[in-house]
Amino acid sequence: MAVKAIENLKIYVDAYPQDRKAREVILSLYLSTERFDEAVSFYQQMLQENPNDAKAMSSLASIYFKRGDFNGGVAWLEKRIAAEPPEVRPEVYHLIGAQAWDRSYNYLDLDPVERAQIVEQGLQALNKAVELRPDYFEAISYINLLYREKAKMETDPVKQQEYMATADQYRNQAIELRKKSMASRTPTPEPAG
Repeated sequence: MAVKAIENLKIYVDAYPQDRKAREVILSLYLSTERFDEAVSFYQQMLQENPNDAKAMSSLASIYFKRGDFNGGVAWLEKRIAAEPPEVRPEVYHLIGAQAWDRSYNYLDLDPVERAQIVEQGLQALNKAVELRPDYFEAISYINLLYREKAKMETDPVKQQEYMATADQYRNQAIELRKKSMASRTPTPEPAG
């Protein structure tokens, strides 16, 4: 049924290329049926029409991450960084770091060298996010998590303890920044009368 729906939607989209909703339905069908190659081609076509389409770049990155291609996902997010205004870039760097943690934490069968490289890429991206937005507690939280991943891979007990101590420092910093953020959002009650 999905194949037939895609065929019919393609005919419709060819006749009405400006109908973005129909394109999104085709894409949804590609993704739900795990036809990732066709989804990639679809997004690449969108990028030919609009080379700075950040949503398409993020979606391509997501597909590459789902396929287990970390470097392919990062490459698309780096293209998005180049296309985004400066105020959005910290969030994209944060996304790279979060994906690095996910890959290291959830895919324990990774080659140890590749795993270490992914952790380092994630730390570099998160440090850039914090450099651009020093109070970015979510990014700092992931720095904490990636140092814990480094500690798990380390065989030298002294270095392992150093990484854990660094992770704890970042965790504490993130907690403090989160508290400040929550306090600044909480309205102070006005005095009665």
